Amino acid sequence: KPFPKDYLEPALCQHAGGSSFIEVWWRMSGLRIGIDGHVLGSQETGNETYLAELTTALAETNRPAWLELFVSRQFTVDRERWNGVHLRRLPPGGAVVRLGWALPLYASASRLDLVHTTYIGPFLSPTRYLVTVHDLSYRLYPGYVSARVRLLLDALVPLSIRQSAGVIVPSETTRRDLLKTYGCRPDKVTVVYLAAGRRFQPVEPGQVETFRRRHLLPGRYFAFVGGVNPRKNLVAVLAALSDLREAGVETSVVIVGPSGVNRSLVTLAERLGVASDLRWIGYLPDDEMPAFLAGAVALVYPSIYEGFGLPVLEAMQCGTPVIASRTGSTPEVAGDAALLVDPHSPTEISTAMRQMLEDEALRAYLREAGLARASMFSWRRAAEETYSFYERCMGG
Repeated sequence: KPFPKDYLEPALCQHAGGSSFIEVWWRMSGLRIGIDGHVLGSQETGNETYLAELTTALAETNRPAWLELFVSRQFTVDRERWNGVHLRRLPPGGAVVRLGWALPLYASASRLDLVHTTYIGPFLSPTRYLVTVHDLSYRLYPGYVSARVRLLLDALVPLSIRQSAGVIVPSETTRRDLLKTYGCRPDKVTVVYLAAGRRFQPVEPGQVETFRRRHLLPGRYFAFVGGVNPRKNLVAVLAALSDLREAGVETSVVIVGPSGVNRSLVTLAERLGVASDLRWIGYLPDDEMPAFLAGAVALVYPSIYEGFGLPVLEAMQCGTPVIASRTGSTPEVAGDAALLVDPHSPTEISTAMRQMLEDEALRAYLREAGLARASMFSWRRAAEETYSFYERCMGG
């Protein structure tokens, strides 16, 4: 069935800002890039953040490029943020429609040089494409994803990598995992580090207090980001919270993430006697995350495996101390600016939480070290490195 006319005409490509003719001409003189942004607005946290921050940073670079961002029909346009980016609305129908014929047809209609997707590339693409692979958790920890997702990624990611012009990964850890798992050429894979968004900054005490009152939060709490995904390891945090309660240390953990309350974890918390020490906020809009992080004693992030671990940098950039895993890519991101723990040891986690509660000098040190560490990462640099990789993939 053919597309309706408005899906294909380049003239109907919606521009999100009011650029001059000269700027449009200058951008068209460079590479013509299409970016698959179908997850924007879907509350997919890390992947959504990556696509939004990278695309806007690419538009702000001094590199000439025509950027088309493919978004869902429901995506709400912020014209100020998306200035310099041209938007195309994807038809309904899910991944098969998007990868099977929407992206290939769009790429052909707009004469794109390169299409950038995440994990899976378009089927039978007439245009070169590259993929970003954030992590290999579906392969290394298959029990943490659904059977459907695991089978889909197991089948299509290696095929996409093989047919792509290049692969972007967010850490050396993921690069090693990918080379070991799929055996692709090392020169085909490049590392582009992520960064915290500009909205993540230290927050005034009055704003923190307003946020705390609005959400009825306790005076001292630990922030947990990631919802109830088993890989994020909330089970170990509950066990650590139980250890603290047995030792007579009172504190709370406030949980944010797209999943909301999980009944099995609530049952576990009740069995451990810590249900009253938990607060479930669910998904927080972007503009509330800095106040949430800044108001916490520390971020507790003992994830079992991360391809990058963006919440670590987001907390650091807000001046919030961090407790994180010493496994996966987290040590690569956090450096010596966090307390690193064994994610499989509730005792280590509870000890680190107690240190954060009782040692003001430690918190002050980690606050300053975290701010310095976060400043080493930027989306501007990520965009420059990504564009350079685009040119490599085009043979430039």
